[in-house]
Amino acid sequence: MAFSKKKCRLALMAGISSYALMAASAHAADVTGRVVAKSDNNGLEGAIVSVSDSNYRATTERDGSFRIPNLPTGQHTLVVKYIGADSIAKTIDVVDGESAPVEIALSAAGAVDHILVVGQRGSLNSSISKQRAADNISNFLTADNAGNFPDQNIAEAARRLVGLSVENDQGEGRYIVVRGLDSNLNSTSFNGVSLPSPEGDTRKVALDVIPSDMLETVEVTKSATPDMDGNFIGGNVEVRTISGFDREELFLKGKLELGYNDLEDAYNPMGSFTFANPLSEQFAVSGGISYKSRKFGATNFESGGEYADEDDLDVPAMEELEFRDYKVTRDRIGAAFNIDIRPDEDNELYIRSMYTDFKDEEYRDRMEVSFGKGDIDFDNSSGSTVNFTDFRVDRELKDRLETQKIYSVITGGESYVDNFKFEYSASYAHAEETEPDRLDIAYRQKDLSGGINLADPMMPMLAFDNDQLAALNDLSAYELDGIEWIDGITEDKQWTFKFDMTYETDLNGVQAAFKFGTKYATREKVRDVSFVEYEDFDEGDFVGTVFDGMTLADVSAPIDHNIDTTTFNNGVRTDWSKEYLSALQTAGGTFDPDDAHEDAILDDYKVEEDIFAAYAMGTFNVDDFTIIGGVRWEQTKVDTFGNVLQEGDDEGFQEFTRSRKYDNFLPSLNIKYSPSDDLVIRGAYYRTVVRPNFSDMVPSGTIEYEDGIRSGSLGNPDLSPYKADNFDFGIEYYPNNKSILSAGIFHKKLGSFIYEQGLSDTNYLGRFYDDLSIPNNGEEAEVTGVELNAQTQLSSLPAPFDGVILGVNYTYVDSSASIEDGDGNPYLTPLPKTSSNIANFIIGYEKGGFAARFAVSYQSEYLDEVFSEGDDDRYVLDHVQIDAQASYEFFEGFEVYAQVSNLNNRNFRAALRHGSTDYLSQRDEFGWTGNTGIKFKY
Repeated sequence: MAFSKKKCRLALMAGISSYALMAASAHAADVTGRVVAKSDNNGLEGAIVSVSDSNYRATTERDGSFRIPNLPTGQHTLVVKYIGADSIAKTIDVVDGESAPVEIALSAAGAVDHILVVGQRGSLNSSISKQRAADNISNFLTADNAGNFPDQNIAEAARRLVGLSVENDQGEGRYIVVRGLDSNLNSTSFNGVSLPSPEGDTRKVALDVIPSDMLETVEVTKSATPDMDGNFIGGNVEVRTISGFDREELFLKGKLELGYNDLEDAYNPMGSFTFANPLSEQFAVSGGISYKSRKFGATNFESGGEYADEDDLDVPAMEELEFRDYKVTRDRIGAAFNIDIRPDEDNELYIRSMYTDFKDEEYRDRMEVSFGKGDIDFDNSSGSTVNFTDFRVDRELKDRLETQKIYSVITGGESYVDNFKFEYSASYAHAEETEPDRLDIAYRQKDLSGGINLADPMMPMLAFDNDQLAALNDLSAYELDGIEWIDGITEDKQWTFKFDMTYETDLNGVQAAFKFGTKYATREKVRDVSFVEYEDFDEGDFVGTVFDGMTLADVSAPIDHNIDTTTFNNGVRTDWSKEYLSALQTAGGTFDPDDAHEDAILDDYKVEEDIFAAYAMGTFNVDDFTIIGGVRWEQTKVDTFGNVLQEGDDEGFQEFTRSRKYDNFLPSLNIKYSPSDDLVIRGAYYRTVVRPNFSDMVPSGTIEYEDGIRSGSLGNPDLSPYKADNFDFGIEYYPNNKSILSAGIFHKKLGSFIYEQGLSDTNYLGRFYDDLSIPNNGEEAEVTGVELNAQTQLSSLPAPFDGVILGVNYTYVDSSASIEDGDGNPYLTPLPKTSSNIANFIIGYEKGGFAARFAVSYQSEYLDEVFSEGDDDRYVLDHVQIDAQASYEFFEGFEVYAQVSNLNNRNFRAALRHGSTDYLSQRDEFGWTGNTGIKFKY
């Protein structure tokens, strides 16, 4: 092949340039050092270290260390910037390719020895510094900041960040919601390990199993880079525990606490202990343990079916009304232990382990008034009251202990060789949920009459006359109707192996890094359930047993139900439930072992999933720009195993096994522009995917065949993952080195989003169905939003107002999704599980050993389920919660504190949107919770 003279000159110039770069690198040095707080010599993470008059810069790691590669021979000036501290410059010399390690100590702005890193101000400084230094769009929460709120767990602690809220369970935050999106669209990792989920029907991790005392930092990443797993659309939540090298010397932290729940009038103990110890320059250990026991209750009021319109009624006929009373005890034990080894300055090895044990013991009494099982009494119905005849009422007890365990261990390290950095790790994570010996016990009374008043659609009230009310409350008329025994376990196991290589170089004055990596993760999720049901008891079944002649009157106990104390004031004795299981061994009743076997088989499934990923990315520091771009490839192979029970003409089990393999290419680009010390502008594009929940992919279920109608609800093994193209743009302004003002816009275009679809007259998995419900992929959805955030310390005000700290953030989300109704007609709706408005307001005060915080969290309503009951959609209504805390340091390192969460006693409310009117779907009351205790830090 012939070369032109121009090409030859270019090749010669490239060769000369390469030689010059190699020659220069021979006389260049990797400059290393630490940035520490002058007050205690501990490392500061998130400080920006830059070389003046060049493109060279670095960000300090969690121990305050930094490394600037390929710095040429000569004298250089390092400039260090950290929120809350005065900037500092230090001159260094690179001689013959070597430079002595550098240590730079920072003091608080305007003071020589003022403490920089503790209290509300210190935690705010740390969080903002990490955010400013990040190359992508991220928010941070430190351990001290989390400790300044009355939060029960990590999910509740993280909701204070901009764009974050929580999804509650029994009044306690359980799942983190990012930017108002469905919590299923987030990913969770712990010390770099992607956590599996102990729950059987989802991938998302319930962070209420992890005590907030175990965290060192929570990082919520909202824009992806190629070296990250591309499995989130809302955000990735990374929880980090403390490392032994995070502190200069032995560090101890502890807490003893006593809590109180007003609904149950119960006192709850709690304690935690954390340590970090750098035993030498080469070896460090750290860890912690936490225990919390919480007794609380809930009062519930909900509908159990649809609201049906009738021509002769002014209001819809309510199918079912339920009253529930919960008594719950939750015990959490969490532990972490880490080992860090640094043989020399170029190598580091680590082992990080975590264990959590979460026990949830629940007694739930329920009264279920099934109007839909009777007939409408049109003659005696008028206005807002609908009367019924011949309906039934069930009173039930659920006695359930649920345990969830998560443990993980990761071993790995990083090594520097010349211009190369190698990172490697292997990890194992295990999650499981058990439900041993659960009992559901039901007593039933039939042929009752009464009505329901819907004058207030969100608070329907029973409308019974005196005789009807007396019949409803006659406990001796409730006979034993059925008993269910369940014993189940779900296990989720995952092995992960990662290798990353970074090459750092100088491209004509541009600091550049090229990173390549691979990851392999193999996962298996299995659910195994045993199920026995006793029902349809006959009169002679219990002769000679403890059940002989038994009615609810023989085993009843009083209930304090806040919503309705006249009709639901008795339930089943909780201590008696323990006697049922052994008594059933000798009792009769209709029990078909084959039926029990069938129910157990239908709940069992297995999913095997393998993901292989590879990526390439480049990072370039060009003047005031940092540019990160590249592409990630992920290949997913999934095998699902489930069972379907066909009833009717060809009754029997059908086993489904389905294997699928698909590829996703995930490009991304993050640009950070810092034209001045007080301004950062960010932009990002990235493509991500979220794989379907395991239970949605497994085609388990029962297909009923009655009166020539075939109907049922199944999983969908052909589901595609969510796909999203994400765009972000944001501006951060740091007006006085103690504050941040930021604004951001994001847009997400989703394809193949997943929702529950009702189908009529359809063929599915080789069979015709008159009525079928399956999870299905929608065509497309769009999400556009705005994030606003302001945090400041008003230290310039005159005393005593100079101790005031303010924070406010607001997120607006507009979403739309195109789906189909049961007849295949297009239907435009908000994206399910997506709130339009999220806001937090925080006011704090810190001075002279006294500190206080008052916080208000707001989340607007969201569409919870499409066509939840009939044609009605279910909405979870808006939620406002107020929390407060105060503390006083009475001796150096020791403080007492008091906290109150849900100070305003806000309820959980959900509605079925019937036409233009909201009717009750669910209402829960939890009361407020208070805690008081003592903390120490050494």
